Amino acid sequence: MEEKKRRGGWPRFLLIWTACLLAAGVIGCAVFYRYAAVYEQTRPEPVMDALMERGMDEWKAELLATLPEDERGFENMDALFELFFEANVRPAALRYRPDFSQPDSERAVFVVSAGRSPIAEVTLRPKEGGKRSFGRCEWELERVQCLDFRSALVPVTLEIDAPREASLTLNGTPIGEAYLSGEAGEPPHLTPMEARFTDAGAYVRYRIENLYGELTVADAEGRAFRRVETGDDALLRFVLDEPGAYTLSVEAPADAAVSVNGVTLSPEDAAGSFDLTRGVRQLPEGVAYRTLSYRAEGLYAEPEIRALGADGEELSSFVGGNGTVYFFYPDDADVPEDARRAAEDYFNAFLAYSASGGSRTAYNALMELILPDTELSRYVKESTDAMYWASETEIDYRELSFDHFHALSEDCVFCTVSFSADLTASTWHDELNYDIRSGYQLVLVRDGGSWRAAAQANFGE
Repeated sequence: MEEKKRRGGWPRFLLIWTACLLAAGVIGCAVFYRYAAVYEQTRPEPVMDALMERGMDEWKAELLATLPEDERGFENMDALFELFFEANVRPAALRYRPDFSQPDSERAVFVVSAGRSPIAEVTLRPKEGGKRSFGRCEWELERVQCLDFRSALVPVTLEIDAPREASLTLNGTPIGEAYLSGEAGEPPHLTPMEARFTDAGAYVRYRIENLYGELTVADAEGRAFRRVETGDDALLRFVLDEPGAYTLSVEAPADAAVSVNGVTLSPEDAAGSFDLTRGVRQLPEGVAYRTLSYRAEGLYAEPEIRALGADGEELSSFVGGNGTVYFFYPDDADVPEDARRAAEDYFNAFLAYSASGGSRTAYNALMELILPDTELSRYVKESTDAMYWASETEIDYRELSFDHFHALSEDCVFCTVSFSADLTASTWHDELNYDIRSGYQLVLVRDGGSWRAAAQANFGE
């Protein structure tokens, strides 16, 4: 009996166990199918699939609204994106992929690409009120952010050679010193003289990398640029194709050593010469005051000019109203005092005659102080007819100075006279007021026991 009982208990156990397993399987299947249904309803991909159904114009508007900025300000991002979108996005099929690199576990992030070009980052967030069982949730669109599409474009590098002081812009945005490459290009119109300077040209090079759209280089003064062939399609180089803005104009004694920006000029560099004492036959052979003039236009570097005399002394300079730099020997202390007085007497008489309206007394007084049979004496004689029609003029000096007395020989002295004055000319019907600033170079020669003016020339006008 007991053995029968034991044999009857085992089948019952198996039956119960089987029933439990079947019940667990049914419950498990129900849970699984329930989870599968929730999972299918809470996947983010259906939201992305719906976005992919958008039209291209809708995508374009969405991306334009979130374009990245050009931090340098040189590119028009709207125009650049317009070209990129029409050429690369509109003809392509859009696709997406999850971006698992994003650290935000509460959101789903996807990268949308057009062909091989990533164009947007799409972020989905849990939908409000969309909590589902198993800790799942429904999704909704949070934002679409345009990616920096320029990585899909072919960049170019721009180089510009221009004077350092030039005000340059690229597409209307100023180009700052941050883009100086430190490499100076040679100016396009470098003169032979300036090519010898240690700081020839003063051109610098600006370099801007990773540019993609149309490029317009401009100068604040409207000067022209010329493109230079580089042999590299990815490198554009422009040079400011203008002569320099500086002019060199110098006049100095012929025996002076004139240097410009550290380079000593030779007589072969001179543009001309002038002998103030020409025609003064009373001078001994070899006694003369001769100057050389140097001139060059279109210099790129501002000229720094020095002049040394025959004995190495620094010559003094005077900048005339015409921009010419005149150099003169410093004042000789041993020039006779009577020569200095003679220069003042002559010039006062010269101005008195010029303002006299043809006065015979003023003419005679002036001729007494001029060395006969010189160009200066002939000039004054020939001026008498014109002086007859000149107005009488009152002169009110603001400045009058006699400087740079320099002995050319024992009996010949050079000096300068500079003055500024207010003049009032009276005519029969009017009165004219004006001012004058001028300078003269004088040569005086000892004639017997007196010093007389032998030559005169304007300077500084």
